[in-house]
Amino acid sequence: MKINFIQDDHSQHAQEKLKAYYKEDLIPAEKKPYLSAHRKSYGAYLAVEGKNGHAYIQDAASQIATLGLGFNPTPFFGVAHFQEAWTNNRDTSDAKDLEKAFHGFLKQKTDNRNIDICFVNSGAEANETAMGMAYKRRVNPRAKKVLAFEGSFHGRFMVSLFSTWNKSKREPFQLKGFETTFAPFPALEHSNFIMEIENSWRELWENPFCENFSKKVDSFKGRDKELDLEIESLLFVKEKLESREYFVTIVEPMQCEGGDRYSTNRFNTALLLLTKSYDVALIFDEVQTGFGLGREFFWHRSFDIRDSQGNTVAPDFVTCAKKSQSGIVIGDGPLEWHNNEVQFASILRGFYHGLMIDQRNDVVIRAEEYVQEKLAALLNKHPQLSKPRAYGMAFAFEIDNADDIPKFIANRFKAGLLFYQAGAQTLRFRLNTAYKAEDIDFLFDMLDNLCDHIYNEKALRTPESIDKPNTEIDYDYHWHTQIIQKRTQSKKGEISSFDFASSFFKNHFDLDLTLIDSNNYKNFRSKIIDLEKEVYEPARQTSIEQFDLLINNDPNIAIALTDKQDNLIGISFAGKMSLFPKDRGLRRCRYFEDPKTLYMLDTTISVNSQGQGLGKFLKYTLEMIGIEKDLNYIYGRNRDRLAATMLGVNLSLGCIPEIYIEEDYPDDEIYRDVFVYRSPLKWHQPENTIHSELTAPLRMTQPSENFIEANIDKMINKICLSNFVSESFLENVKEVAHTAPKELQHIYTASGQAEAVDKIAKSIIYNTTQQDEKNKKRQKFLTYRGHYFGKGSFLSRSLSEEENSYFQTIFLDHPGSENYEEILQQTNQYLTAGDVVAIFIEPLPQRLKESVPNEFLKGLKQLAKKTGTKLVYNETSYANLGHSETNWWRSCEQDLTPDAFFAYLGAQAAMTFMKDEIFLEKPLMMISTWDGDALSMAQFVEAMRKVKSNRTGITKIENRFSSLTAQERVRLNSSRELGYGEKLSLKGKGPFYPTIGNILC
Repeated sequence: MKINFIQDDHSQHAQEKLKAYYKEDLIPAEKKPYLSAHRKSYGAYLAVEGKNGHAYIQDAASQIATLGLGFNPTPFFGVAHFQEAWTNNRDTSDAKDLEKAFHGFLKQKTDNRNIDICFVNSGAEANETAMGMAYKRRVNPRAKKVLAFEGSFHGRFMVSLFSTWNKSKREPFQLKGFETTFAPFPALEHSNFIMEIENSWRELWENPFCENFSKKVDSFKGRDKELDLEIESLLFVKEKLESREYFVTIVEPMQCEGGDRYSTNRFNTALLLLTKSYDVALIFDEVQTGFGLGREFFWHRSFDIRDSQGNTVAPDFVTCAKKSQSGIVIGDGPLEWHNNEVQFASILRGFYHGLMIDQRNDVVIRAEEYVQEKLAALLNKHPQLSKPRAYGMAFAFEIDNADDIPKFIANRFKAGLLFYQAGAQTLRFRLNTAYKAEDIDFLFDMLDNLCDHIYNEKALRTPESIDKPNTEIDYDYHWHTQIIQKRTQSKKGEISSFDFASSFFKNHFDLDLTLIDSNNYKNFRSKIIDLEKEVYEPARQTSIEQFDLLINNDPNIAIALTDKQDNLIGISFAGKMSLFPKDRGLRRCRYFEDPKTLYMLDTTISVNSQGQGLGKFLKYTLEMIGIEKDLNYIYGRNRDRLAATMLGVNLSLGCIPEIYIEEDYPDDEIYRDVFVYRSPLKWHQPENTIHSELTAPLRMTQPSENFIEANIDKMINKICLSNFVSESFLENVKEVAHTAPKELQHIYTASGQAEAVDKIAKSIIYNTTQQDEKNKKRQKFLTYRGHYFGKGSFLSRSLSEEENSYFQTIFLDHPGSENYEEILQQTNQYLTAGDVVAIFIEPLPQRLKESVPNEFLKGLKQLAKKTGTKLVYNETSYANLGHSETNWWRSCEQDLTPDAFFAYLGAQAAMTFMKDEIFLEKPLMMISTWDGDALSMAQFVEAMRKVKSNRTGITKIENRFSSLTAQERVRLNSSRELGYGEKLSLKGKGPFYPTIGNILC
C-alpha cells in the first residue's frame, strides 16, 4: 500500500463540493477543506478524496483522541458482523451479553466491582448526565453551583460549556445566575506527575474539620513551588465547599483542550478526599484521557488514590467518550439512570476498542519512550520550543511566541500532517497504537521541517510517499462484505465460501486451500504434528488426538493451506463443542451442548509464513463455511495479552467475550488469563408486526446488500464530523434538511435530543439575549407537562422533568382538545412578562396520547411573534413515519411553522432546523467532536426513503397512535429509543429480558 500525501487539488476538489452546502446556508462554513474517504484510510493516515484519486494526511491528532487503534483497525470490522449493529436492536441475548461483558471489562479496568454504567451519546452528554445525577443526589437542597478549574474543557452543552474556562466559548451563551466557579489549577510544566505522598497529607484532606487544620497545612508550605500551587487550589476548593452552595466538582485528570496541563497524583488524591469529606460528588472527566491515552487504561488509575488507611478511594463518577465511541458515565455504585438514545454499533465499537487498547499497553509504553527521545531532539534543535510533555499516547510542547502558532496551523497540511493548538501556546498531539516507528519518524521529520520553514526561512519540503507493505485494506473490505452478505443470506446461492477463499489464496499468495475430512485427513496428520512442534512450545501444542477426535465427528470444519511443494503452511480446525469438555471453561459456556455449535480447536501458520495475514484469512474462511453450513456459534479461547493479535482477528468476526478465566495457564508468563468467546453465525429475519411498522424508520429492520456495501466503512470508522465529512454524509444531511420548510433549512447535526435542545437554545440565546439589550432579562423557558425533550442535559431535563428542573422553567398543562383555549390564555400571561426566551413544545408528544390541536399551535405562534419569544417544536414523533403523505414534519404546515424545530432520528443522530434570524453561522461556535454519527444518519435516510416509497394510504401518524393507550404510548416510544425490535408486544407488560450468566464479572 502506498501513502501519497495530499496536494492542492484535493483541497480544491473538496471546497467545490462544500461550496454548494455553504451557498445554501445549509451548514456553517466550518469544515476542514478535505472530504474524508473512510474506506481508504489506514492506521495513522486519513484518506481524502480528489478528482484524480485519494491521498493521505497523517492524523497526528487521531481524530482528536477518538481513534486509539487508528483508521480501519482489524477488530472494528467485527462490529459490522452483528445484525444488532445495523438494526440498533439491543434486545437480543447476544446484544445484552455484549453490554454485560463491556460492563464487566470496565469493572476490571476501574478495579471496582461496585460500578454501574450508563451509555449516552457524547462526552458533553456524559458530563451533564453525571452532573445531573450529582444534582439529584445532592445533600444540600439549595446547592445549585458547579465547581470546575481554570483551564478546563467539559463540552458544549449548556452547563458543561458554562464549566469550560475559555471565555470566548462560554460567555456568548452564559445565562445569569448559572455561572460556574473556577478554582486555580496547579498545572505542571512537565509530565512527571507521580509524586511520593506522605500519609499525613492524606489525613489532612480527609479531615478538613480537624483542630489546627491551618497549622497542619502550613507545615507543607514552602517545600516546592508545585506543592504550594496545589495547596492554594485545595484551600480555594475547601472554602467553596464550606458554603454548601456546590453540588458537584468536575476535573480533568490531565487538562487536554486547556493545553495538555498535567496535575500530580498528590493533588488529585487530596482533591478526592476533600470532596468526599464534604459529601460533594467529584467527577473525573476522562472523555479524552480515558481508554488508554496514558499508560493506564483510565488516567486517574495512575494516581493510585488511597485514604490514610490504605484503602482505594473511587471517584463518584468517571465520564468517557471519544475512544469509547459513545458517551459513558461510570458511577461508584448504582446509577438508577437509564438512557434509551444510543447507537448499539458505537457501544460495541467502544467495547472492542477498549479490549484491544488494553491488549496493546506495551505498544503504548514503547511509543511513549520513543516519542520522548524524538521530542527532546526536536526541542534541542529549535530553542523557540519549550516545556515538552509526553505520557502514553499524548505529547505536547509550547511555542514560546504565541504569534507563531498560526504559522504552524497554516502549513500543517502542506507537511502532510494534522494536529491542533490547545490552550494559548501549546501544540498537542494524540497518537494511537497503529503508529510504527517509521510513522513517528515521519511526524517529527515534518515538525522539524515546519520549524525550519518558520524559524530558519527554509523552503517547506513536500512529504515523499511512504510504502506500507502487507496492508491492503481492500482485502479486508472484500472479505468482510462477502461474509456479512452470507450472514444475510443474500449470497446463499452464489459462489461457495470454499471457492471464494480458494481463489483468494491462489491469486494473492499462490497457495492451495484444501477442505479436510475423514477421507483425506491421513495425508495431513503427520504434517500437523510437525507444524505444531515448529510453532509452539510443548505446553501450547494441541495434541494430535484432539485433531483425530474432531475430524471423526460431525459437524466439523477443517481447512489447510499448502504451497507448490505440498508443504503445510497453515491449518484451521473447529469441531463439535461438546467433544471438548476438558478444555478449561468450556463446560460453563451457554451453548456447550448445542449440536450446531463448534469449538475453535486450532489455527496455526508456519513460522516462515507469518506476518502476511494468512491466519486471519483462514479464520475468515472457516467462519464463512460455518455460516454456509447453517451452524449457530463458533467458540474459542484467547490468552490475554500474549495472543493479542489473534484476539483482534476473532473480534473482527464479531465475537462475544463470554467468560474471563484468571490464572488459567500454569506457567511463569506475566499474563496467564484467558478469554472464552463465541462468534454468532446467524442473522434472523425480522418479524412483521404493527410495532415494527410504527418504529421502523428509527432503526432498520434488515439492511440491504447495497446499504451494507455503501456504509460498512462508516460502521467501522467513527470520525469527527466537526472537522471532516464525507460527500455521502453531506448528501444525507441535505436530503433530510430538504424535508423542512425552506425558511428552516439552516441546520446543525447532533447526537441526540439533548444536544439538539442545547444547540437550539444556545443559538436563540446568542441571537436574542446577547445581541439585544432589551432582551437581557429573558432567562426563562416555557413548556408543557408530559412533553419530552430527552434527559441528557440540564436543559433537556429542565424541560422534560418538572421535579428535576434546573433552569428556570414554566410548566403548563398539556393543551388538548378540551382545554387548549385555557392553556393558550395562561401561556399569554407568562409571555407578556417578557422574561421567557423560548417556548418548547411537542406537537405530537412522545409520552402522551393526545396530540396538540392545530388551533392551539396557530394561536401559540401568534403569541410568540407578538411577544418576541422564540417558538421551538420537538418533532421526534414524526421521525417515525412522517406527519402526512405530503409533509414529513408538522412544521411544514405554513400557518404552524415555528422559529426552529428538531427531531431525534434514532441511534446517535438528531438534527436541528432553524430560521436564519436565530441560526448561528459563525464557524466553530456550535461544534462538538462528533456532531452526530454518519452511520446513524445513513440508517435514518435509508429508512425514510423506504417509508416514502412504500406509503399505502397512511395520512397522518396521529391516526396510528390514537388507538394506543397512554401507557402503551410511553412504552412504545421507550422501545423505539432503545431500538427494541419486533419482540415487544404492545399488549403485554413489556419486553422479556433473558437471564445472563457470569460474563466478565
